[in-house]
Amino acid sequence: MSRYKAHVVSAVDPAAQGVLEDLDRRMAAFYNSNAMTQYYAHAEAANVSWSEDCGQALIRKLASPGSRVVDFGCGSAHALRHLNDTGAAYTGCDVSAKQIHANQQEFGAAAQFITSSLYGTPFPDCVFDLAFSTYVLEHLVWPHRCLAEMVRVVKPGGFIVLVCPHFRPRNRIPSLFYGSYNAPIRDRLRQHDYLGVIRHLWLRQVHYPSLLRRNYPPQTRPFLINVSPSCLDGDYYPDNDAVYFTYTPEITAFLASLGASDVTDHYMTMHRISRRQETVVVVAQKRLEQ
Repeated sequence: MSRYKAHVVSAVDPAAQGVLEDLDRRMAAFYNSNAMTQYYAHAEAANVSWSEDCGQALIRKLASPGSRVVDFGCGSAHALRHLNDTGAAYTGCDVSAKQIHANQQEFGAAAQFITSSLYGTPFPDCVFDLAFSTYVLEHLVWPHRCLAEMVRVVKPGGFIVLVCPHFRPRNRIPSLFYGSYNAPIRDRLRQHDYLGVIRHLWLRQVHYPSLLRRNYPPQTRPFLINVSPSCLDGDYYPDNDAVYFTYTPEITAFLASLGASDVTDHYMTMHRISRRQETVVVVAQKRLEQ
């Protein structure tokens, strides 16, 4: 396979499940490697601020006193720091047992933490008022399974909130291969690798968008996954471990098929939050007849 040919599959394609299972194993090994000891600290640093006009502000608005909220992919529990004055009871779940233990040591009885796959949590049906994830969905091999789990654990009338980058409309993702060594443009510039900068820009802006538009239309390839993320073949940098080409229409349509109606526009208008082209923000409410 050419290094300049995107190797992508649909997460819902039965024929692709073997490839996806292999990717899931490799990503698990990547996240548990010694090289990733500072991963969650870096993730938290990028999410320190929850401004009033960002998607995360909706999580604060919906975390009412006495409500139960669950953070899917909690990492270092940076969300808890923004919610500890809301009066909501916080539960964080994450696949990293080491990070969950660190959270338990830091926060003690102030919150509950569970080590769990996001595709199948130990929570009973319909126990939370709010399930949310921030910058997690793009890292999942089976994003639709996580969405289904979030709907399952939320009470009828409860909310699901998702915030993540918006990759599919631009037909690119940071984990695609962008040259003989995969590094951000700023690093190439520091090394005076101007040919590498040109190659990187051509692949990112021209080659991959054209290839993906032509061969992987959203209508026939939903939940598109990059099965050869560059993080597995070089140094890590932010989001080169993202594998899902996040796409708002398929996320909202899938949630609706599970009984969670899209109410994003209503809540964004109510709280004066504007849409940002580069960010997916979805608010869905589980229907009462569930």
